[in-house]
Amino acid sequence: MVANNDLVAFGKKLKEKRTAKKLSLQKLADEADLAKSTVHRIERGDLNFSYKILISLAKALNISPAEFF
Repeated sequence: MVANNDLVAFGKKLKEKRTAKKLSLQKLADEADLAKSTVHRIERGDLNFSYKILISLAKALNISPAEFF
């Protein structure tokens, strides 16, 4: 099981990457084919998400998944 603080740290990194690219939650969600609420829950550290979602977010941000860590 992933520790909550790991999810919170990932969420902060995701938000940092998203805002650096000047993307809204909705725009990132659209690009990653996710619901806006899903992206928001990930950014808050409230959702233990799948590898598939990680890859979708990385592709939408045009970064390597490793850049989240």
